[in-house]
Amino acid sequence: MEWALLHLSTPFAHFGATRDSALGLAVLVLVIFVCLLLVPMYAWQVRAASRLLVEQAQVAPRMEELRRQFVRDAQRFQSSSP
Repeated sequence: MEWALLHLSTPFAHFGATRDSALGLAVLVLVIFVCLLLVPMYAWQVRAASRLLVEQAQVAPRMEELRRQFVRDAQRFQSSSP
């Protein structure tokens, strides 16, 4: 990690930034880079959550029907749930 910060801070130091501000800018660049790497995983998670909600909406009527059918027998309800 130190290697990456030192190599990222070198170009900023050439533009007259002090060592501390160059390291601060290097940290900022590294954080932005990591966030950009995580965008595909975040998008995948959002799509997966959307699919799950759609699947739950499709199963909800059947679950409600089973709840009404087995209102007094929870054990049979558990065994007949999809």
